[in-house]
Parts: sequence; C-alpha cells; structure tokens
Amino acid sequence: MKSHPTIIADERIPFVREAFQPFGNLITLPGREMNAITIREADILIVRSVTPVDELLLGKSKVRYVATASTGYDHVDIRYLQNEGIHFFSALGCNANAVAEYIVVAIAELCRRYSLKMNELTLGIVGAGQIGTRVYEKANILGMNALLNDPPLKDKTDDPVYRSREDVLSQSDIVSLHVPLTDESPYPTRKMVDEGFLNTMKDGAFLINTSRGAVIDENVLLDYLSSGVLRGAVLDVWENEPAINTGLLERVEIGTPHIAGHSVDGKVNATVMVYNDLCNFLGIAGEWKPEGLPPPPEPVISVEHMTDIHKAVIHALLRAYPIEKDDARLRRLLDVEETERAAFFDSVRSEHLTRREFDSYYIRGGEIAVINTLTKLGFNEE
Repeated sequence: MKSHPTIIADERIPFVREAFQPFGNLITLPGREMNAITIREADILIVRSVTPVDELLLGKSKVRYVATASTGYDHVDIRYLQNEGIHFFSALGCNANAVAEYIVVAIAELCRRYSLKMNELTLGIVGAGQIGTRVYEKANILGMNALLNDPPLKDKTDDPVYRSREDVLSQSDIVSLHVPLTDESPYPTRKMVDEGFLNTMKDGAFLINTSRGAVIDENVLLDYLSSGVLRGAVLDVWENEPAINTGLLERVEIGTPHIAGHSVDGKVNATVMVYNDLCNFLGIAGEWKPEGLPPPPEPVISVEHMTDIHKAVIHALLRAYPIEKDDARLRRLLDVEETERAAFFDSVRSEHLTRREFDSYYIRGGEIAVINTLTKLGFNEE
C-alpha cells in the first residue's frame, strides 16, 4: 500500500472526513454511484450495504482494502476478495443493540395499537446471533416468554434453549427474524418464509423482519396478510430495495426503510470499528475518537403519575423512538410516481429521524417496577 493512498468512501458514513481524511486522499461518493469507473483509482474502499462489492466493481481497480460500515455483508462477494488477496472487514455487531431496541419499540407499538400486554405474549426469535440474543434478553426484561430457534447453533451446542422451528412458530404471538441471507446448505435462508413457514405460525400472529428482505417470499406473505391469517407484519427490509413492493407496504402494520440499525450510536460505532481496523491494516496508531453526537430531541422522559406499569413502559419506549413517524414517512412513497419511488425510498432512508439509543435518555418519576424495567433496558434514572 502506498504511503498516501486514495480512499473512496460512502458519503453517508458518519464522521467520514474526520475519521478517514488523515489516511490519504479521501473522495466521498453516494453509495449507489460507486461503480467500476468511479472507484478505479481507489486503494481503499469503504462502503455501506447499498453498494454491491464484487468483481464487476473491483476487477479493474487497485483496491487492496474493503470495509463495509454495516453488520451485514451479503452485498460483498467474500470469495472473490479472498481469491484476490483483498483485505475485508465488516463492522459486525455495530448496530446490534440498535436493531434490538427497534424490535422492542415495534412490539410496544403493536401492543399500543391492539391493547396487548407484553407479559402475556410469546416472542419467537429465529436466529440467535448478536442481534437475536439481545432481543431475547430485552424480551425477558419486558416479561415476555421468549423462544429461540437457531438450527446451526443447536447442531453446534446441543443446547436445549434452541427450540425446533415448529415449536417456536406454533407457540409465538410474534415471530422476529434475525438470520443472515444465504443460499448455502444445510440451512439456506433465501425465501425461508414461505407457505410452510407461515402455515406453521399461529393464526393471528405478527411477523417482524429486520434481517434481509429476501428471506421472505413477499408474494406469499402478501397473500397471508390479505387473507387475515396473519394479523400483521413489521418490515424494515424488503426485496429489491430500493424498488420495493408497494402492495406489501400497503398491507404491513409497520413499514420502515431499512433503518432498524440506524441509530446515531450504531452508525458511529460502525465508523469507529472500520477506523480501528484500517489503522491495524496500515500499521499505524489510531488517535481519532468521535465527538459531538447530537443529543436526543427529548432527553428526559416523564412517567410521573403513571400507575399502570405496562402503559408506562410502552410510553417511555415510544417517546424514545416514535416508530410510527418512520412508518408514516415511508408510506408517502405510495403517493409518488412509480418511476420515482426507488429514489424516494433512498431519500427517506437517508433522512430518517435522528435516533439515539435508550442510554441517551433519562426517566423522571414512575413506579419502582417501571424504573427497574427501563434501566435494565438501558435508560438512566434522573
């Protein structure tokens, strides 16, 4: 690697200039404008999940280092990078807490809309990696009956905590998906949610997907939502993003533009992780640390005089992250001309609410049980 490398990075990465300009000649681009021509002079490439990284992109480039400021990397051809000796880094786990918080907020919103109580619900978690494990922990804090399904981990550990898929789907009021997108045997996940999967779920259950859109057969899901077999779905990820299925958007209970992990904290954490890995790759000491994160719009949430513990917890969760606003913003896509919908999806995704994680908030007042539950979730007591 030359002493003053050319770095091309996605312009949407937080603190991109502060973190990476000192390494060399930094050029920032929109992620969807990265192609074989625009990145040809790059030595170092830093992307997000919207940029496919493969031979088509890199075949004629000088790139020796690729990082994605995202926890998922199904947009990256890992085998090609390995064969070419190109270093690769993924910010695995950078936004795991953000996604887990999105899940509990989505459940809180469903409880608000349908007058459900969390401690009377069973949550099925399909995929027990970094995110699924955090969802499991938070669900238990909220008093939910949480069930885990993870066939690879079951095979590896034989731990009885990992239940069969049939058990989890048939017993759960809500099923949340946390699997990677893969076609590899013995556990491929592409279109995993098919007729057989949905037939096994309880009638009137909810489905949540924050993993990848292609793990669901969207046409089948749309049929089950239209028929009322499923009560509803919460989708943050979609097949064919950004040209998403608008018929499905009309039917889901909550729809958001692939932003479950987009807390300020999670995105900045990704930048820090890539920065540290690049320092190691270049053999230099890292000194940069992010400063000046935006405060939450309402840093103190009051639950004073709220005697219903269940309602107080839901109130706090939805004040910390009013998920219905992100849902409403995405639904405006339905009023946009078809030819402009993909661009609109990207614009909503990049300009969503400034969202901080629970540990940026303070709780004022409230019953001891409320404070105990919220502090265990990460909130601070004022």
